[in-house]
Amino acid sequence: MDINSSESIYRRRIDFLNSPQGMDKLYAEFQSFAQKVCLLENDYREMYLALDEVVSNIVRYAYEDSEEHRIIVDLILCNDLIEVRIMDDGIPFNALTVEKPIIDEHRRDRPIGGLGIHLVREFMDKLQYYRSDGINHLVLRRKLSCDT
Repeated sequence: MDINSSESIYRRRIDFLNSPQGMDKLYAEFQSFAQKVCLLENDYREMYLALDEVVSNIVRYAYEDSEEHRIIVDLILCNDLIEVRIMDDGIPFNALTVEKPIIDEHRRDRPIGGLGIHLVREFMDKLQYYRSDGINHLVLRRKLSCDT
């Protein structure tokens, strides 16, 4: 299911720079969003970890220069579904093409990398990537837990 703007119950756009201060802004805004929409603890924790993984990788690896770049995150609530849209002008990178890591080997025998993307896949119900007009778009969707 894709969420369009006419279906959303609540949405927030976070526009920040690829810097530690920008990351702080993102986390504060995400926490505020989570409180506003009353996310349950498990949903909050797993979405926070997924968002942190994706955006941290963008800040660390997506830019070939040391200039400031804008990253935009849209948080959209629609009934029992949250969609997170992450947009950046970094180098093209489709995280969905990263192979699933071998997790049953001892950690010293495993190749480095891939665990973060694996966790994002585990925490989200659907992921989508596309690139348009020089912008990477990663869409994460999660059906929210019931409070019963």
